[in-house]
Amino acid sequence: MIPAHKYGLAAIALLPPILFSRSTLDADQLTNGLAFLFLALLYREIAGDGPIKGSRVALLALVAFVLAQAKSAYLLLPFLAFAIPAARFASRRDRLLALALVCLPGILASGGWMVLLKLSYFDAARYRTWSGVVDPHAQFALVVAHPLGFAATLLRTIVATPFIPRVLMEFLGVFGPPVALPLPFYPALAILLGCAWLADGPAVGRALRHRPTRLLALGIAAVTIVLILSLLYLQWTAVGRPVVDGFRGSYLYPLAPLVLLFVPATGRPVLGLSAARCVAMIGAISLCGTLWLAWRTYLA
Repeated sequence: MIPAHKYGLAAIALLPPILFSRSTLDADQLTNGLAFLFLALLYREIAGDGPIKGSRVALLALVAFVLAQAKSAYLLLPFLAFAIPAARFASRRDRLLALALVCLPGILASGGWMVLLKLSYFDAARYRTWSGVVDPHAQFALVVAHPLGFAATLLRTIVATPFIPRVLMEFLGVFGPPVALPLPFYPALAILLGCAWLADGPAVGRALRHRPTRLLALGIAAVTIVLILSLLYLQWTAVGRPVVDGFRGSYLYPLAPLVLLFVPATGRPVLGLSAARCVAMIGAISLCGTLWLAWRTYLA
């Protein structure tokens, strides 16, 4: 379905943690699949020409709604629909109606569910994670009373800790603490992933390459990461901790297709490797590494 970066999207989907995640039972598989599907459908409409079909808008709205219910943290992804060219709609009214249909139902339902949990289950809940004793009600009160202090906590988490290198390593090869691939896998996967992105076919559709589209994608990604950190601070981090605990590289998978908008794909081999060959090598390495690590960790 995706009109460009076909091999790039496949390369992301074949990374070892995603491959391993398909054999586990939690919300990640559904969330990753829905995010990839939604962004593929959305890129098709951003790059498309002519009047947009009502059935395409309905499909985007349906997938966006289910995605927001799978994990509330990704409820802002549908706002990338604002990058669909206005010329594809019959009128400004039709455009606003279509965008509202894609964006609002999922946000309202997911937001309502979070409020319901806050007022019921989490209202008096106290429990322990590896971060310590968690009290969402007390943590929320702390955020409201000291918003600047909370902002400093978010900034400290990203800047004053090895947040970025750790998350990138987890993105490539960590199945979950403490299960990780051996170190040689990481540079191999990083190089092949970069080569697959760069050797992929050049982007089609001028709107996919527009600066406003890229800025919108960057903003959505940044706000989503802040939202995830905020939810982890409330529901996973011990009360009063100076940093946010619990952020994992796997949280970036639903956002990963946004990176493809910034990749200057040329369609030419990189380091002598075509995009198809890079994807095949990533798949082979991921499958071998995943099978070996699963056997060593859980069966040996």
